[in-house]
Amino acid sequence: AVVLSNGRLALAYDGQEVLLTKLTALPFLKTAGDDTQKDQQVMALLAAVGAAWALGISSELISAGIETFEVKRSDVG
Repeated sequence: AVVLSNGRLALAYDGQEVLLTKLTALPFLKTAGDDTQKDQQVMALLAAVGAAWALGISSELISAGIETFEVKRSDVG
């Protein structure tokens, strides 16, 4: 499972948790407008991480991707 607890995003399986990152480390969340927009971005993040993990992408690569992803204001509809 992809879990979010105490501001930390992790993968949980076989009784273990692998920390991916803290939400405060994600640049694209810092540019989110209001709380509703931030919540929507977090939900999309959880889905994207789950999909990446299901495709066999390593936790290290997932972490690197989400920690360097940025949204330019012109990209936001």
